[in-house]
Amino acid sequence: MRKVFSRIGILSILALSANNALAAKPSDEVLSYCTSVSEMAGSIMRNRQDEVSMAKMMRASAGDPFVDALGAEIIKDAYSTSAFRAEENKKRAVSEFENKWFSICLKAKDK
Repeated sequence: MRKVFSRIGILSILALSANNALAAKPSDEVLSYCTSVSEMAGSIMRNRQDEVSMAKMMRASAGDPFVDALGAEIIKDAYSTSAFRAEENKKRAVSEFENKWFSICLKAKDK
């Protein structure tokens, strides 16, 4: 009998956790913003994979100090990873990097 109550308690906690996670769905505004960040990260990683120099990337400017600072952080992160030769590996690196920065953005906007 004790095991049954224990399992019910665990299931209740999991259900409450799931409900809280579902209630925390990001707004369309946050999703749009984080999609833009993700796309910028993907573009930067594509350039990294195509061996565009980091110095050239750092000289690029969006004209907005916040966007430029964010871009610099993304560039530093991208250039801390390897460039690949095989196209499939390049595509995977770009996709994973886009997803990483989308997730970082969501976490930052969730606060």
